[in-house]
Formats: sequence, C-alpha cells, structure tokens
Amino acid sequence: MVLRDFFILIFFLFTSLYANNKSPKELEKVTLQLEWKYQFEFAGFIAAYEKGFYKDMGLDVEIKEYHHGINVIKDVLKGKANYGIHNSSLIITRTKDKPVVLLANYFKRSPLVLVAKTDIVHPADLIGKKIMAMKDEIKNSSLGLMLNHFNITNKDINIIKHSFDSKDFINGKVDAMTVFTSNELYYLNKENIKYNIINPVNYGFYSTSCNLFTSENEAKNHKERTLKFIKASNKGWEYALKNQDEIIQIIYNKYSKQKSIDALVYEAKETKSLMMPKLYDIGSINQDLIKHLAKQLAKAGIINEDYNLNGFIFSAIEKNKKIKLTKSQKEYLKEKRIIKMCNNPNWAPIEFKKANHNIQGIAIDTLKLIEEELDIKFKHIHTTSWSQSQQFLKEKKCDILPAAIKTASRSKYANFTKPYLKYDLAIITKNDKPFVSDLESIIDKPMSRKKGSGLISKLKTKYPNINIIETSGYKESLQKVSSGEVYFTIATLPVASYFISKFALYDLHIAGYTNMKYNLSIAVRNDDQVLLSILNSALDSISLKTKNEIFNKWASVNLKEEFDYSLLWKILGFIFIVALFLIYRQSLLKKQNQKLKQIQEQLQDSLGEFEHLINTTMEAIIISENSICIDINNEGLKIFGFRNKEEAIGANILDFIAPQSYRIVKEKLQQTTSKPYEANIIKKDGTVFPSLVQGHTFKTKSKAIRITTLLDLTDLKNKEQLLIKQSKMAALGEMIGNIAHQWRQPLNTISVAASGMKMQKEFGTLTDDSFVESIDGIVRSSQFLSKTIDDFRDFLKEDKQKIKFTLNQSIQKDLVFLEGALKSADINIIEKHEEEIELYGYQNELTQAILNIINNAKDALQGKEFKEDKYIFIDTYKKNNKAIIKIKDNGGGIPEDLIDKIFEPYFTTKHKSQGTGLGLYMTHKIIDTSMGGTISAKNSSFIYNDKKYTGAQFTIELPLGNP
Repeated sequence: MVLRDFFILIFFLFTSLYANNKSPKELEKVTLQLEWKYQFEFAGFIAAYEKGFYKDMGLDVEIKEYHHGINVIKDVLKGKANYGIHNSSLIITRTKDKPVVLLANYFKRSPLVLVAKTDIVHPADLIGKKIMAMKDEIKNSSLGLMLNHFNITNKDINIIKHSFDSKDFINGKVDAMTVFTSNELYYLNKENIKYNIINPVNYGFYSTSCNLFTSENEAKNHKERTLKFIKASNKGWEYALKNQDEIIQIIYNKYSKQKSIDALVYEAKETKSLMMPKLYDIGSINQDLIKHLAKQLAKAGIINEDYNLNGFIFSAIEKNKKIKLTKSQKEYLKEKRIIKMCNNPNWAPIEFKKANHNIQGIAIDTLKLIEEELDIKFKHIHTTSWSQSQQFLKEKKCDILPAAIKTASRSKYANFTKPYLKYDLAIITKNDKPFVSDLESIIDKPMSRKKGSGLISKLKTKYPNINIIETSGYKESLQKVSSGEVYFTIATLPVASYFISKFALYDLHIAGYTNMKYNLSIAVRNDDQVLLSILNSALDSISLKTKNEIFNKWASVNLKEEFDYSLLWKILGFIFIVALFLIYRQSLLKKQNQKLKQIQEQLQDSLGEFEHLINTTMEAIIISENSICIDINNEGLKIFGFRNKEEAIGANILDFIAPQSYRIVKEKLQQTTSKPYEANIIKKDGTVFPSLVQGHTFKTKSKAIRITTLLDLTDLKNKEQLLIKQSKMAALGEMIGNIAHQWRQPLNTISVAASGMKMQKEFGTLTDDSFVESIDGIVRSSQFLSKTIDDFRDFLKEDKQKIKFTLNQSIQKDLVFLEGALKSADINIIEKHEEEIELYGYQNELTQAILNIINNAKDALQGKEFKEDKYIFIDTYKKNNKAIIKIKDNGGGIPEDLIDKIFEPYFTTKHKSQGTGLGLYMTHKIIDTSMGGTISAKNSSFIYNDKKYTGAQFTIELPLGNP
C-alpha cells in the first residue's frame, strides 16, 4: 500500500509539473519579417515582444531582421513568414492579383525623400544628374509619382545602384540619393553637410510606410490570431513612443549596435513625427489615403485604371467566444444555480435601482449575457446603500458586487475579476468655460463630488488644498456646476452622459479628461475561488463589439423613470393654477415673441451674410476658442483636406502645426493681434506646406475668440525659387559682359607683346631686355586674367554660408568686375570710405545686390546724352551701430510716379528687350531677408565740383555684429 501510494504521489507531482510547464508550449508560434535592419523604425514590434504583449495574447513571435536577397512579400505569400512590414507599394502588389492584406499602418507619411546638392532645388533640376537609389524606390513610390508628374523618365536621369553609404554623396560621387528622413539625415547633419531635400509631399504626392501586412490565407483562416497580433503590436507602439529611452537601450544592447544611441534618439523623434499620434490612432488605416494613392498610381500608369482593391484592408468582426469550463467549474455551477449579488442602488447607468426595486444598468446587462451562457441566475439581495452592499459581501450574505473598483480595503474580504469596464474620468464644466488640457490647470477651482466617493480621498492626498464640495449624488454634483456654485465635477463618461441627458443639463459639456481611469471588476467573496475563475472566463468571452453596444445603449438613451401615480392629483391641481397664470402671460409673451422673432430673423440674415463673406475669401479662416476650432470656412476645409466642418470642429489647431513652426505659432496665439508671419502647416493627410498666417483675438463677456487667416504659399515659394534663378542668370549675364570689357586690354597687351617679339626675332632685332620686358607684360596681364577668373568663380559659388568680411574690400572687388564696362561708358567712380567696416553675412549675395544697383546706374547714364561728365558715387560709413552704403549717380533720377514700384518683381523702367525687372527686386530681397538690413531709393540733388546734379540715390543699412 505504501509503495502504491508513493507511485500515485509521484504521478500527481509529474502531472502537476507538466501542467505548469505546458502554457509556453501552447503559445502560437508566428514570424514577423522586417524590411530592414533592427532600429527604432520597428520599435513597436520590439517593445511588444520585450514587454510580453505578444505572449499576453498567446503568441510566440519571432522578429526576423532583413538580410540581402530577402523578398518580404514573397516570404509572406509563401508562408515563410506570417506577417511582414512593407511600404505602400503593397497596393501595386494587390492589383497584380497577389493576395496581400493590409493589417495596420504606422507611419502616416513616408520618410523616403531625395537629398540633393544645394544647386538642385526643383525636381526638374535632377535631369542629367546621377541619383543613387534602389530601383523600386524610383519606380513604385511617391518619388516615382513626383518624377512622372514632371515628365522625368529613367532616360533623363542616371540611376546608380544604392550603396547605402552617405559618403558617396558627401564626396560628390552622386548628385542626389534616396534617404529616410529618420536615418541618413542624422549623419549628414552631424558632418555639417549642406543639402536640399526634394520631398514628394511638397508637390502633392504622399504615401505611407511601416505597413503591417499578411497573406489572404492567414487573414481568413487565422483571423483571431491576426487580430491578436495587431492589438499587441499597437500596444507595443504606444509603449515605445511613451518610453523611448528604455526601448532605445533595449535595441542597442540586445538587437543591434549598428546605430549609435544618439542616432537612435534622432530616429525616435522623427518616427513619432511620421506617426502623428495626436492626429491618428496608432495603427489606424486611412482608407481615403489608400484610395487617393491608388488613383495617383492609376493616373501615372503604374496600375491599371480598372484596379480592384476589394479585400485589401483587413476586417475582423469579433464574436462572443464560447465559454470553456473545466470539469470542476461545471460541477460547481450544477450545484449552485443562483449567485447572490448586492448592488449599488444609486450609480446610474452602471447599476441602479428602479422604483419597482429592479436593478438595471451596464453591469447588469453584462451579467445577463453571462446568465444566458452559463444557465445560472444572478439574484439581487436588497440593500439600502452602497456601503451596506459592501458590508453584506464582507459578511458573506451575497456572493458578488457586479461593479467595483479594486482597493486595498476591499481586497481584505474580496477577490476581483479582470477589469471589464474601463472608463476615463471626464472633467465636466459649463459650456461657457474653455476646454482644459489636464486636471492641474483648474485644480485651484472648486469642484463637487458625491459623498463617500473613493476619488475624494485620492484627490485630497495628491492635492491637499483642493476645494471639494461633497453632495448627495451625481445629480446634485452636476447641478452645482450648472448653477455656477462650483467650477467643475468629475465623472465617468457614461455617468456624465446619462445624467446630463436625464435631467436636461444641456448647459454642461465635457471640457477634458483627467489622467485617471475607473477600472471596474466583479468583486467576489474571497472564499470562492471557483466562482472567480468562472466569471473571468465568462468576461473574456464577451466581444468588444458587444461591450460597445451595451455602453451605447446606456450612454446615449434618456431612460424614463417609473411614474408615481400618487402624485397625479397634486400635480393636476398645481397645473390648473399655473394654467390660469399662463393664459395671462401668453398674451404678453405673444407680443414679445413677435419682437424676438424679428430680431432672430435679423440675426440669421446677419449670420448668413457673415458665412457668405468668409466663404468668398481666398484665405483659409479658422475661428477658435482656447486653440480649439469652433468654425472654419470653405477655403480652410479645402486647404486642410477636411470633407466637412464636422471633421474640423473640435480639433486643436496646434496639432496641425509642423514641429519647426510649433514654438512661433504658440507664441503668436498668445498675442491679441499678430502681424503676418510664415509657418509650416500639416494637412489632414500629413502633407506639410508653407503658409502666411495672421491672427486676431477679440473678447466677449464670457469668452475670447480668435480669428486666424491662413494663405497657402506653396505656389509663391516655387515661383520665388524661379525668380532667384532668373535674377542670378541676369547677374551672370551682366558679369560676363563686364569681364569681356575687362579682358580686352590685357588680351590686347599679350597679343601685341607676342607679335612684337615674333617680328623682332624674324628681323634679328630681339634683344634680351626687349624679350624680358615683353614677357613681364604677358605675365602681368595673365595674372590679372587669372585674378578675375578667381573672383568670378567665387561669385558663382552656391554654398550659402555666412562669413566675416570687410565691406570696403568687397566693394573694391565688385568694381574690378565693372572696371572695363564703366571705362568704355566714360563713367567715373567716386569713392569715399570713412573707415574699415567689418560685416558678417553672405558676401556673394551682397556683391550681387551692389552690382545690380551700379549696373542700373550705368544703364541710366548710358541711356542719356550728357554734355558733362558721368559719375557714380559710392560712400560707406557707420551710424547708430549700422553700416551705411550710399550709391548715387547724376543720371537725372527715376520718374516720381515709378519710384515706389522699382522693387517689385518684373517691374523695369527699361525697354523689354533690355531688362527683366528682377535686379532691384532681388536686391531688395537680399538686403531685407538674407542680410537683415533695409534698402531705400529716392531722387537727390547735389553739388560736385561746383556743379549741381540730379540722380537716383540708393541707401543700404546693414547691421554690424559678430556671428
């Protein structure tokens, strides 16, 4: 017997050990194939693995790094991997009858752009250039759509196979290369390399990236597994964005040291920008963007116009799962058919007692589902209060509390299921109060809360000075807010919605949310572990869809109370008395209503006129309160990409500001009136565009309203780049003409010297002294030619870099270019420099500006017949910590009706065949924008050498200072 008992004991121990070690083997093994190396681009998936989110879903996930030769799409379709990451070319794959299914999208904007040399500013500048890229990046991406739009084919550009080494670009082996803004830009910035970015988004072509996909076979046959993988991945991304430093350390220490910590930090920041979590839910799929991209691909001829994307986007309809019970659980329910519950009689709509003592609410509807599935009955045990219900559970007079928050004190006598109701605590204020970002911003204001709430002690612990007015219930708490007795109250969304609707408290609204949640569980008496396990299994079986249906039933419907007929006669008597009074009042109100109706009609007409007015402007107009949009005109909807006003109203306008402009916009919003300023704005689809913004705030008795106007500058910026190029070409033309004048004399000297030596040699009269003298003349002339070439090359340099330079020497250098042309025109330069003046700025651009002014003066003097001498005067001096440059001529001046227009683009006083009208416009732009100075023009009369002259005078003021 002893031996038999020993073997039985060994058997049970073995069985127990087997059971304990079985769960890891029950995990479903799946594989995720990445499209590149381990880095922060895949941080969400790494976080889901490292933090156990996949295991929590019953998944054993292998994350495979990309290696050369791997085709992610083929591997997923062939079953080598269950899931994969790829770019938006998945659309192209689907239209080619390859059954890929899109599960989630994480990067709302593709990080793929072209980095180019500084002289390449427009896609058209790429023609004839060497571009380092992967074949698919140019063919099937938003880059390809952009090039196609500008009719740039593979024949127009020289595509070099990508080496993924930025040094090829830095060393000038290629003119441009494809990069990820989250990767390569870090290394270029670190090396202080100057570059331009050509981004398809700026030309209206955008796509997504970091797309999670699978095969149609996996999506159909393993829908539940796929849904679990998506949920865990989304949770991983949420964690990664909130805990970037931790995930960066994990990637660096456990996965790859290919990138430094600093590079990963840079990538993490850019990744968050690309995901735009403030605008889009993590992992959400924008179907409008999918449709738009497909249309662009069809228009470009990349996919057929009759494409079919049915089934491309994953859909999973959750159904309530069958409750699986163990043998012991089934036996328990067989013996115990009735579960006694004590309820909170006054917690509508979670659970509450009706007039007939029936209990109803969200928690009760949830229990009804469990009743049907388990074939049991939850019996209500009558109590008079929530405190008594808790005491009954403590005394074992009931088995459960349907909806309770787990606390330390309750855990002494009860166990708790997994939370099945999770609600954010909302902040409720009057409608005339502004939206709030968090509880701390209004914590100094009085609030109301139901007496006995555990939240009161929690708030007083965290905020000792908080002023809480305790009430008999939620109704009184909300009414105190409505009456203005307190500023706010706090409640869960279903409770707030129910009571506001029930008691018509429509002057209240949800002004924001706290960072606290109510996680409600079923509290089970602590001596009944079997019931606890049964209820956990039952709650797990209820789908998210069913939970939402129950919530919507109670949060959106105004329930009717049982009517107390004993009050009927009292009410009727009161109504009769009131009716007599109302008849009298009716005659007075009728007249008043007629007046009010007229006023209302006038107001409606005024509103209609205002609506028409703002919708006929060319600017976007946004009306906001506390940065929250409350109205927007049609142009605003068009610019931002909203389908209707409902999409825009309620959005925080700061969420649509690009990171580089966020600070300045936030500062301007604090100003009552802001002068026009430039800012980069984000459209709904993630496109970034430059804009001109102006705002004004006006205050009413109860609120401050801000009107912001916004103008899209995309076209103007593109045209401005063309203007700059045209101006530069015009300046080059003038310069080349001046150099031609400069070179005539030295070239003539070289020619005469060479011819003279040849003739003397032929006649035998060439002496050593004559030979040396001629050679010296040739050398001097050659050196002069070489110097002008160097000066010209310096002027041509495109690297826009601020340097320290001497103003007087710079002007002397400019005059060298003009010396020949000025001499041939018999123009005298009169210079006056009081002292050496040092400047810090763009010397080449200042050179261009001064040359433009002197060339205009030269043209004015050449265009007139002068009996007297022709002069151009250049004076420089310091005044009020500024460098002053005055350039004037004696050419008679500019007509007074034209002088105010000379700095406008394409305006010229010359014949069309002689001028473009860009010189003075670019001069003004250089002085004002690049050099931070001012330029003005006027006609002046002056005396020189006892003679009176009249001419145009340009005055330039530049700031002095060091870098």
